[in-house]
Amino acid sequence: MKSSDYKTHVFIGYADEDVGFVRHILLRYLEDDLRVSTFIHHRDLTPGYTDQQMFEAMRDSWRILLLITEHFLNHYDLSDIIMKFSRSECDRWQTDILHRPE
Repeated sequence: MKSSDYKTHVFIGYADEDVGFVRHILLRYLEDDLRVSTFIHHRDLTPGYTDQQMFEAMRDSWRILLLITEHFLNHYDLSDIIMKFSRSECDRWQTDILHRPE
């Protein structure tokens, strides 16, 4: 499938504590420089959103980008389920998982 087949180009998963980096650095690069549409829960979901709304946003996105930080792994309630859902989507579409080596 092509990026134009999706509602959003990139879903960005991140911990609440990392919203500053997402809004001020990552979004500027993706939206302004690369001209791709993004989904972030702080901006695109209303307060009191459900897990199902988050999963629908992920499913409606061409790519899923997870900002995996200590906050995401240790303090974000949805991190496990978001990572599992992302993995299942990769398996479904046989997409490679990219990561930065330590």
